[in-house]
Amino acid sequence: MSTETIAQNTDLVKDFSAWLSTFEWTAYCTLTFRRPMRQGALRCGRAWVRWIANRYGEARAFLAEEHHADGERLHLHALIHIADGDLVDLTPWWRWWWTKFGRCEVRRYQARRGAAGYCSKYILKEAQDRGSWDLLVEKQSHGRRKKNLQALRSTVQLQHGQG
Repeated sequence: MSTETIAQNTDLVKDFSAWLSTFEWTAYCTLTFRRPMRQGALRCGRAWVRWIANRYGEARAFLAEEHHADGERLHLHALIHIADGDLVDLTPWWRWWWTKFGRCEVRRYQARRGAAGYCSKYILKEAQDRGSWDLLVEKQSHGRRKKNLQALRSTVQLQHGQG
């Protein structure tokens, strides 16, 4: 790789990192798999984000694949945002991934620690080979929204002495 290409890639990572940093994030996550995963990691990550959205109403996520040192197995890095995320216990996020796929580290996002830059570097690191990334917004499914609204109505009725 030429010096010029490296400089262009470095600038691109900085620009993408700066762009990711303009968003509000709740958590930074590293998601691994019990079994070797050679493809489909992003699909699993999207399912996890969909689960989070169904639980909290809406979730925005940036997912980036990274290959392990062996060049074969994949894991994911993720930035996730939900409304009022600073008030949410993140343990269920970890538990859901652990139950389905494997190890999961979920940490509160701290902009000063540079997670946006850390995630964005995988766009270029892996783009030269076969990595992928995704930026998505998932909304709560209609059926789940209806159940949550019914539960909310029941709670409001009980609080107002109806029911």
